Amino acid sequence: MKISIGFITYNQSTYKYLKFFIDSLEKSMDEAKKHLSDLSFKFFVVDNSSHDYCNNYDYLLDYFGSKNNYKIFREENNLGFAKAYNKIINLSLKEGNNLLLMLNPDVLLDVNFIKEILFAFNNKKDVAVLAPKILYWDFKNNKKTNIIDSCGVSLNRSHYFFDINQGKEDFGNNKDIKEVFGFTGAGALLNLRELVKVAYNKEYLEFFDELMFMYKEDIDLSYRLQILGAKIFFVPRAIMYHDRTLSKNKYLNLISFKNRDISRSRSFLNQLIILYKIRKIRFSYKTRFLTLIRFLKIIFYGLIFEKKQIRKFKEIRLKIDEKHQYLSTNPENIKKIEGFMKGLTY
Repeated sequence: MKISIGFITYNQSTYKYLKFFIDSLEKSMDEAKKHLSDLSFKFFVVDNSSHDYCNNYDYLLDYFGSKNNYKIFREENNLGFAKAYNKIINLSLKEGNNLLLMLNPDVLLDVNFIKEILFAFNNKKDVAVLAPKILYWDFKNNKKTNIIDSCGVSLNRSHYFFDINQGKEDFGNNKDIKEVFGFTGAGALLNLRELVKVAYNKEYLEFFDELMFMYKEDIDLSYRLQILGAKIFFVPRAIMYHDRTLSKNKYLNLISFKNRDISRSRSFLNQLIILYKIRKIRFSYKTRFLTLIRFLKIIFYGLIFEKKQIRKFKEIRLKIDEKHQYLSTNPENIKKIEGFMKGLTY
């Protein structure tokens, strides 16, 4: 089994995690090899750092050394999350790898993480994405906690998206794999054969929407997979720990970072893109009404606090409409999405 492992590095904010991340990754790979035969890994790394003061690239070169199972791309400019991962996915496909383990470098993997997520894939071949259980990592004190960061992504009728059970204490009682609406880009196993079906363009496959520089691209891709009828599963036995830097949850009141306002601004724009892209989908009247109200509230907020992003939204509306055409409208798939909104499928 050939597995691609992809991640993106950003400046010193990523550098501080690399030693811990790579050490946990090595241990998890070694454990997986004990239980799965013919398992091989290929690394694809995009370094989005400003190179005049960051040494991510040098650190990674030193780590990989004389190994030949890696490709590192040192970008002159920050490509953003979507474009960087699209590059990784396209290269993985060219290498003949149909499975990609996407990871944030600000995570720690449980030693059994890779083994468990691959076991789950082997038992569910028709899956598009497997989402792990993500717990909060207190990086400052180097402490793993049992506070949940994400058990997959869900949504309500007004299209408010949220990480399932975020902020709650995890007692580890439920080990059953369950179908969920979406996954978070902090960590997931992607079945690229399924993702190809929802990619934009033909020559250069665009999996994550590159209109979204950063934030909510994972939700957008999850939505397109659900519209297609693909399946996303939550795997509670596959555990990782995440030092999330942006959260409004009271249990995850983490240290602010310099680009907090920029991050929220980008997240605001990408939320608009998603809602505008799905506006013609024939949901129930209640869902369409509540979504419209939410959309108008977001626009009103933007006209006061995010005028720059409102202007950007107006500039790209035609491009959003072009991508809307890729969405199918199978009634059964729409009904299934509404089931997630009501909490009937989790």
